[in-house]
Amino acid sequence: MVRKTMTVKEFCERTANAVGERPSDLGTPRFAAMAVLKGLLGVISDEVRLREKITVRGLGTFRLVKLAGGMRRNPATGEAVKVRMRYTVRFRTGAKLKLALAE
Repeated sequence: MVRKTMTVKEFCERTANAVGERPSDLGTPRFAAMAVLKGLLGVISDEVRLREKITVRGLGTFRLVKLAGGMRRNPATGEAVKVRMRYTVRFRTGAKLKLALAE
């Protein structure tokens, strides 16, 4: 069965449930999970912008990739469209995550 995309709220609730009812300076475990997630995403985005690559052992590697601009074709209309150069982030899974997904 294919599941729908998990929202941030659902992710934080599942993380809080996995951690359990431990006391926290941030209040409930759900709010602690939300704070950790926001912090993690903030660090990853800042570091990728500065270093162009960040590796989280067991999870994977985030890296900054430059996409070339140029002329592309709209598949619906066939019209030629000019696309400007831009940057994006690519993610490559780590070995531990690959093994967990293979089970």
